[in-house]
Amino acid sequence: MTAYPNLPFRPLALVVVLTLAGCASTQLVEQSRQEFATGDRRAALQHLEQLVKENPRNSELKSDFYRQRDLLIVEDLAAAERARTDGSPDEAARLYREVLQFDPQNSRARAGLDDLAGIQRRQARLTEARAAFTKGNLPVAESLAKAVLAEAPGNAAA
Repeated sequence: MTAYPNLPFRPLALVVVLTLAGCASTQLVEQSRQEFATGDRRAALQHLEQLVKENPRNSELKSDFYRQRDLLIVEDLAAAERARTDGSPDEAARLYREVLQFDPQNSRARAGLDDLAGIQRRQARLTEARAAFTKGNLPVAESLAKAVLAEAPGNAAA
């Protein structure tokens, strides 16, 4: 009879352990939400991502991570578009790259960076065309302007 002296207490111990694990999970989620509300949201998201890696079975934590990540991505994409429209391509590129840190396959961020690279390429060609025109090298200026128009038919500067 002494082989299992604590048998009635085993289910109770299991309940206590599961309850404490649930409390710890709730505390992690609440901590991450506080970090988002009061601090650097990117740092908070990186911390939350680390918590998800450390607690891969915690579905509430994962859900919170994806929700916060998606919210930050949407906000960054909108800010990048505003920066492009306002004539701040460097800021737009920075925001697109930040989106890609958390979502490397994001098609909008990739397309935004590609568009910015195309704009820079066309501006460089137009600068070369103006220099060639100024020097009287009309065939080179015309060729560069046509290359710009082939990429962006509505480019008024070409």
